[in-house]
Amino acid sequence: MIFSNDWFNQNAKIIWDKLIPTLKINKILEIGSYEGRSLCYLIELLGKDSDLEVHAIDTWGGGEDQVSKRLASEVTMSEVEKRFILNTQIVIENSKHKIDLHVHKGSSDLELSKLLSSGYRDYFDFIYVDGSHETTDTLLDATLAFRLLKKGGTMIIDDYLWHVDTRDNYRPKLAIDAFVNLHFHQLDIYQTNNAQMYILKRTQPIVAMK
Repeated sequence: MIFSNDWFNQNAKIIWDKLIPTLKINKILEIGSYEGRSLCYLIELLGKDSDLEVHAIDTWGGGEDQVSKRLASEVTMSEVEKRFILNTQIVIENSKHKIDLHVHKGSSDLELSKLLSSGYRDYFDFIYVDGSHETTDTLLDATLAFRLLKKGGTMIIDDYLWHVDTRDNYRPKLAIDAFVNLHFHQLDIYQTNNAQMYILKRTQPIVAMK
């Protein structure tokens, strides 16, 4: 497999190595797949024991922050998409169990809405939100994804502490905090020590006392 960066190993893998094996995961949704590093990790790890249904959403067009970096480095998103296809093909071919991969190429708001309208509400065991860094996009991704997450399922939202200088429209933390505050009665938060938000969807919501 070919990956041009080591973001996942540096920022998430140490926590995932401990958490993921403790969860029962057969249906996976990822928002923002890039070259497929985290998705390949999940398939390699979980595909040893069971069949998986995997959904990946990405435009492979890049966000504003990625576009500026791309212009500087001359890395094109078409090359990133090709690496995603190659990497996932390799890991699926090497899996002991069947991997049913569905690729949804498009903006997350539209693709998540399509999944909801197609009967995937409360469907996924595990959702990884790692899409647009724009604050409003992050809030929308988290809100729609949470509706697709089954009760008892786990959702991880990346880039909790990521920001571009002082612009509030590129601070995912503002959106993630708002999402958690609005859905506090439906979720619990895993206690971790990195810059991702780990959320468990409660099987029974907290009911306010009258």
